[in-house]
Amino acid sequence: MSRFLVAACSVAFLAPTLALGQDTGVRNWTFGYLQGFAEHTIREDRDSLFRITCDVSASDKAAETKYGLLIGIDIEIHGREPPENGTVLISIDDKKFKFSTDESRAIGTLDHIAQSRYYAMWKAMIKGRAMRVTFSDGRSSPFSLSGARKVLGPNPCEAAVLESPL
Repeated sequence: MSRFLVAACSVAFLAPTLALGQDTGVRNWTFGYLQGFAEHTIREDRDSLFRITCDVSASDKAAETKYGLLIGIDIEIHGREPPENGTVLISIDDKKFKFSTDESRAIGTLDHIAQSRYYAMWKAMIKGRAMRVTFSDGRSSPFSLSGARKVLGPNPCEAAVLESPL
């Protein structure tokens, strides 16, 4: 009887504390528009996010992709961007996609090789089960792919252009 009472008191005391700091585990991909960009975002926790963007108002024809849009990847792990002049490794199931960062910590997507990786990554994301991002400084975080297919659509930026309010 006394063990039961001790266990019950422990649960009653700890339950409110656990509830306040507990992560629900709900991870949802979101889609929206901000200043001419379509944004596809997943937040893994309060401090980590993965966002891929499509500039639906692109006016710089020299920097456009084969879909006619500027594309981008924004990632934060533990509230911080990737290191400057480093690398970002995005692992989706058994596929790996490596991108470079510049001195402003931007993930390069404008050259043809990076664009090809971007499109291949998009296809892997809509078919994949698990994704992990690792920065060259060692920071790493998993990101859910649950619901990615519905939010991203079958082709990079296609849904963003079709649904654009611009």
